[in-house]
Amino acid sequence: MIRGLHGNHDSATLIGLAENPAELAGHGPLPASIARAIAFDPNSTWRRIITDPHTGAPVDVGRTRYRPPAVTADHVKIRDRECRFPTCHRPAHDTDLDHVIPYQRNGDTNTGNLIGLCRRHHRTKHTPGWHFHLTDTGSLHITTPTGHTYRTPRQYERRRRESTQRHPRLPSRTPLVGLRAGAAAGRTR
Repeated sequence: MIRGLHGNHDSATLIGLAENPAELAGHGPLPASIARAIAFDPNSTWRRIITDPHTGAPVDVGRTRYRPPAVTADHVKIRDRECRFPTCHRPAHDTDLDHVIPYQRNGDTNTGNLIGLCRRHHRTKHTPGWHFHLTDTGSLHITTPTGHTYRTPRQYERRRRESTQRHPRLPSRTPLVGLRAGAAAGRTR
């Protein structure tokens, strides 16, 4: 009996649609047929981890872990940029990651169920009467104990809208990086 065998393989290979080799930790490539035999052995334990197909970085660790891997935490903080509570602008690197659907109520540990909240608003979320709901589009809906509902868009949408409101004459895709002050004003040397 082999204990502690760790391998990575794609789902298409696992169900027989592809013949890509699996990666056996500490060994290297493993033929698809052997990886399937190990995976479907009745004594095998599965742990589902969804990874980004381009980078291989984990984005969903399911219900097996409460704390997200560092790469998932970084993803959420980069995505959110600041506390997701309306009108709060505390930078995301100073926020707590919180499960919108609580982990104890079967909430997954993934980028679709985690948001950054500053400590004050994290505590507010867990106060009776407050309800948070994250939509499939990334918009956060917050209902207060008095029944008022607030919607916060995904952070990058809010930033883009604020940016175009401050500079209405500039198209949103105008690259400003690298322009000299004179060139930006239409003057050249």
